This record gives sequence, structure tokens and C-alpha cells, in this order.
Amino acid sequence: MLARFMHRLRLTSLKRKPHVKAYIKASRLHGEISNAMADYYFDGKFEQKFDADDSLALGAEKDGDTKPCEIDIYESSFDNTTREGLNGMMECLIYKAVENASCITEEFLQTRKYRKPEKVEMLKSMLESQAGFFEFTGASPDEGYVFLREVFSGREHTLAEMSLSGNKRLDDLYIYTRVITYRGISFNSGLCLLFTKTDPFVADFVKRQKNNYYPHGEFQRFLQLYNYYVKTPNRQLTITNPL
Repeated sequence: MLARFMHRLRLTSLKRKPHVKAYIKASRLHGEISNAMADYYFDGKFEQKFDADDSLALGAEKDGDTKPCEIDIYESSFDNTTREGLNGMMECLIYKAVENASCITEEFLQTRKYRKPEKVEMLKSMLESQAGFFEFTGASPDEGYVFLREVFSGREHTLAEMSLSGNKRLDDLYIYTRVITYRGISFNSGLCLLFTKTDPFVADFVKRQKNNYYPHGEFQRFLQLYNYYVKTPNRQLTITNPL
């Protein structure tokens, strides 16, 4: 009871800070646009197009890396009645998951769906966003930040995250998420899959990826982790409560 009260008190204090106000504003704008994109898709106004048949061919020559890899986007089933399912499906449709697949963000920009500068800027930020498998390198509870390092590429982010920044057990966790940076504020897209480092599947996943890292295989990594996350009945027992 005391812990919950202290958590709420910390959130109230954070909301007074200028950078947190900017984060809340950006997050709300992103949510408004994302909801409009979901409606756009469910109204049948978007059809995803691929450069190569019905599969995502990730083996085209790029930066000298020609490793062949094809995945069918529909190998995964996304349950729209769950938060994870909806966010997982939107990850494939809203954002540029792979180079040869169209996405709603791209279509909104090309058709000039929005004219307001802040919305156009958010669309560009969404198109340039990056997904990845991160470990926590630290947190600033008093400022509402968590510090992330992508496990395989090494890229680092300072993420505005009011809830997770108060978690004292972040060292035990990995997170798969998408990072959007808008006007100097970085936040996650809503996709947020948490895993414990001691989870045998995850430990093996990290080992395999490090031994055979493929820079252009991010979508592959997402599908593997997402499928495990939603299809393992007792997986929730391996998760540390983030709050």
C-alpha cells in the first residue's frame, strides 16, 4: 500500500517537469496518430505491398551483406483483443519493419494525410524509429528516464518512461520495444515485451544471435520473441513485475 502511494507521488512530481510534459504531449500525439492508423487499416483503406511476392525477402544485397532470409509476415498470429497482439500487428503495419514492405506511416506521408507541422514531424519520427532488443543500463527515477543499450548493435537510448524508471529490478530484464525520437524526446511506441535474463529461451536466443548476428534481420528477431511471448502458457511466470 505504501509502495503504491509512493509510486503515485513520484508520478505526480514527475509530471511537473518540463521534459516530462514534453514527453506526455509527444506520447499523446503519437497515440492519436496511431489510433487513426489502426482505424485506417481496419476500415480496409490500407493494403500492405511487398516488392517480392508475399514474403519479406531480407536477403537483398545491402552494405555488402547478402545473407539470404525470407519470412512470411503471417507466420505469427496477432490477437487483436490483447494489447500485445494489437501492438504486434501494428508493429508490422504502421512502421517500416523491413525495407521492401509498405507501411501506413509511409502512406500517410506520401498522401499528405496530415498538414499540421507537428503531425508531419511525428510521422517522420515514426518512419525513422528503430526497434530492438534492449538491456537496461540504468535509470533515473527522479527524472523519469531509463537508459537502454541494444544488445546486438550496441546503440544506446535515453528513454522517457515514468513507470519503468521506478523499477529497482531492471538489471534482471530485457525489453523488446520500438524507440521513437520526437523533438529530442525518446519514448517507446507501445510495443513493450519484457523478458527476464534467466529465461532459458531468451538466454539461448541471445547466444545464438551474438554468434550469428545479421544486422538486417530485426524483423526475424521480433517474430521469434513475439511468438515466444504470446505462445508460451507459463511465460508470465518468468517476468518480473515492472511496477
